[in-house]
Amino acid sequence: MKLITLLPFMESQEIKELADKIIKKEVKGVPIVALYPFLDQGDLQDVFDLVMAEGNRKYLYGALPFLNTESIDALYKKVKAGNIKGFREEALVPFLSKDKVKELFDDLVANTKDEDLDEKISD
Repeated sequence: MKLITLLPFMESQEIKELADKIIKKEVKGVPIVALYPFLDQGDLQDVFDLVMAEGNRKYLYGALPFLNTESIDALYKKVKAGNIKGFREEALVPFLSKDKVKELFDDLVANTKDEDLDEKISD
């Protein structure tokens, strides 16, 4: 039996302890993303902060559906500033507020050169 199959039946404190062990590399073979749906919001925030500090893109992508607005915004700011290399900004779009999507759109429009647009239209 795999440990992952027991997650829905574990207490929140046990899941938090398991997350800590995974982060400290005391437990292997269980991806931290498998715990995200079972962590309460505070514990998820703690785990997410550690994962974001490490810049592990795979674990960041997996956390997106479970994060609150503040965490999504913090991640967006880091990605926009280039602090998390290789993270695809478009992965954040479904989770961003309308204001952030508009900001992203405005940035893209502002950074598009007229010549580039003319070239694409004429192709």
